[in-house]
Amino acid sequence: MMLVMLSGCASPAAALPTATSALSGNGAGGNDSGGAGGSKANPSSTIPTINPTPQFTPTPQSTPTINPTVSPGGPYTVRQTMTLAGEKLETPVGGICVNSIWRVPANTPKVSMLFVFDPHGVNSSGLAGNTFGYYYQIPSAGEEHHAEGNYSLTPNPDGSLKVSISAMDHVTFKGFDGNIPVHYEFDLVPMGGNATCEGKQGG
Repeated sequence: MMLVMLSGCASPAAALPTATSALSGNGAGGNDSGGAGGSKANPSSTIPTINPTPQFTPTPQSTPTINPTVSPGGPYTVRQTMTLAGEKLETPVGGICVNSIWRVPANTPKVSMLFVFDPHGVNSSGLAGNTFGYYYQIPSAGEEHHAEGNYSLTPNPDGSLKVSISAMDHVTFKGFDGNIPVHYEFDLVPMGGNATCEGKQGG
């Protein structure tokens, strides 16, 4: 993957009635075909009436719609939804196309950097596909950051994409040398109009 460095600052059931039947006859030696004083048996039955169980009909749910004129690959603009250290995200000129390597500039009062995304990359941990990373230094503070991880793209109901990042930032600063987990999110909003990613590589 390519990294870019910028320096700066139960309820019981009811019992159902059971159908019953009775056979009646009289006289000695009575049988089905009759005999002395006999008569043929007449079955009598009671059939219960059971009310049918009402059928549940689910309420149809609305399906989010995505502008059919917008390619799933972009281009998109950045919509910031959170901040970790006062950073401000920007949209590169021409927008972002997510089917190849793309970048998002991030600026703070002390440092500027690039978030780099590669849909086909493999990072140093062996994680393949949708890799993410950044690198920056603050020389005056003796501080250095080198982050690697992965990201996912999830459709939002309004047709935009949510970018979810999970990474480890290797930090060296004033004797500290270790990894800090990073979780970050922002949205990509379709540019619309006549914007296209045809012939454009990333962002």
